[in-house]
Amino acid sequence: MNDKPTPLYVCVEHDENPTSLGAHYAFTDLEGYLISWNDALETNYSTIEEFNEGEDVRTIYVTEMPTS
Repeated sequence: MNDKPTPLYVCVEHDENPTSLGAHYAFTDLEGYLISWNDALETNYSTIEEFNEGEDVRTIYVTEMPTS
């Protein structure tokens, strides 16, 4: 049994209405997300900190997956 909580990453777009479907989204694979983002937008982020510093209208927050 794995007692370590699974990180849940939430990206919030600050230039969107908070009730819009695209204003925020969650994911669990940070590395995959950053690879896809970098490929699509020709950036080179490897950490949340780099992403948050480099993006003006988006922020990635980290929380934990609910366990039950």
